[in-house]
Amino acid sequence: MAAKTYNLDFKGYYWQDSLPEEAGIYLTYTVKYNAETRGYEIDELVYIGESDDIKGRQAQHYNDGDYPEGVTLAFSYALLLGGEDNRQRCEAALIYKVKPSWNKKGKQSFNYDATTVNSSGKHYGVPDTFTVYRTSNLS
Repeated sequence: MAAKTYNLDFKGYYWQDSLPEEAGIYLTYTVKYNAETRGYEIDELVYIGESDDIKGRQAQHYNDGDYPEGVTLAFSYALLLGGEDNRQRCEAALIYKVKPSWNKKGKQSFNYDATTVNSSGKHYGVPDTFTVYRTSNLS
């Protein structure tokens, strides 16, 4: 496997029902209501995922009880072509770099060759550009 670069243009911030039924990477945020501005503000990036149907995957998260009740969430997404392998590699790089609190896997090791991610758009909590390298699974 060779080094790879991904260019992600994140669209956001959206409620679940406004997400596309397309393939890509999604960022899940907790949001808080600000009474002064009478609007919601991004609080924390808590989960990173990938799917061939971003909107459907979010519905599945809600139906499976993956998200705590009473927490208001907003999402950002970047469409990513090239199939599931590309999405999984990009997702793994993001999780390894950012270490969102709700992701259970992928925060301790990275099992791909050098992977660079360039992010633009609405991607609070994700660096504009970074490279991660394969780690040893021995610890």
